[in-house]
Amino acid sequence: HTQFLWGGGMEHQTNSFMTSLAGGVVYHEMAHQWFGDKITCGSWQHIWLNEGFATFGTYLVYEQAYTPEFNITLRQELVANITSKPDGSVFVDDTTSVARIFSSRLSYYKGCMLLRMLRGMMGDEPFFRALRAYQQDPALAYKYALTADLQRHLEQESGLQLNEFFRDWFYGQGFPSYQIKWRSIGDRWVQIDLSQTTSDPSVPFFEMPVPIRFISGSQSRTVVVDHRRNGQMSYADIGFIPDSVVVDPEVWLISANNSVTRMPDDGPGTPEIRAFPNPAGAQLQVWLRHIPDGRTSLVLHDALGRMVWNREWVVDHGGDYTVVPMDRLPAGVYWISVRQGDHQLTVKKILK
Repeated sequence: HTQFLWGGGMEHQTNSFMTSLAGGVVYHEMAHQWFGDKITCGSWQHIWLNEGFATFGTYLVYEQAYTPEFNITLRQELVANITSKPDGSVFVDDTTSVARIFSSRLSYYKGCMLLRMLRGMMGDEPFFRALRAYQQDPALAYKYALTADLQRHLEQESGLQLNEFFRDWFYGQGFPSYQIKWRSIGDRWVQIDLSQTTSDPSVPFFEMPVPIRFISGSQSRTVVVDHRRNGQMSYADIGFIPDSVVVDPEVWLISANNSVTRMPDDGPGTPEIRAFPNPAGAQLQVWLRHIPDGRTSLVLHDALGRMVWNREWVVDHGGDYTVVPMDRLPAGVYWISVRQGDHQLTVKKILK
């Protein structure tokens, strides 16, 4: 390192100039030796390959140096800066403006969070393996790269198709705001209804895995919903009845103004079976609603009236959720019914 009198720092190969030896500056300029020096962005439009990576490297050091709770706070501040305005892409759309090229909000911070989101989608092992392959690519090392070069290595190591991701998050502007509605089912399942609005019309919908944490006292369980459409409904076995829900608790996403609503119990009603998917595959998910508490039988019959599966247990809280195995049953028509004692409460037709 060489100290000099200007503000900030500059990543000269093997000898970075910096105004002070503050940790964040040192980490950022050292990360540039790989991202910016060994491989340099081939266009100002792709400056995030330098600055987003150096910022990401800084936050990797923070992960090792500080507590998880403190790192969550750091990432919350990062995302708050990114979402302080509703627009802006990581892709630089005006290379005549030095301020736009070196926008801390977009090239540095949003670029950093793009890498964190990719890491979350891919998992640590394939993600860091892809970065090493990118760094060791003889066509790029000590030369120049564009975002497509990085994308190629990420896809090769993960097996994912990332065109949609880069179209939304790199070229697109803005961010999603998530709306989560949820309710308990029985004493261990939850229903999740997930939607989003976007802050800029350039992206109508951000496809992204969304972590949702359910909490009750000392118990917690994080469910990841692969969000593909508005009004997307899913069910999860969390093992307890939650009393609160947090969206993206470890800050893997760029999002803001998220809302969580607990759906009220819709009160007494006619006993009902909700079964999905229908036609069924290897498993049939079954949600029993408005079932009187007590010993209950769930019975599956084939088209000839033969019982092919049944379960008996005590239902409480007005219903429950269970899974019916269908993998060994031939294609055809089936009937699933709920019984208590000699009374059949409800029945539903199932196709396979």
